[in-house]
Amino acid sequence: MSEVKAVILKPKKEVSILRRHPWVFSGAIRSIEGAVQSGDLVAVHANKGRVLGFGHYSPGASIAVRMLTFDETVVDQVWWDSKILD
Repeated sequence: MSEVKAVILKPKKEVSILRRHPWVFSGAIRSIEGAVQSGDLVAVHANKGRVLGFGHYSPGASIAVRMLTFDETVVDQVWWDSKILD
């Protein structure tokens, strides 16, 4: 898997992700690490650095990240295959 970029949330904005809400709104993002393009896989981090999960990034959209996982599970071809076959 290529280098995964990071989205860092503002303080206390991880609550909805911890409740497994599938969206990260643009206003919840403190910073973005790496040159992120539309559709890129990003790691979503709490303000203090904890990885909350992974999702696809949408620049300029109010829903900036659509979550795929809510843990540190690697999103790769094996992950996609398991989701399709489930």
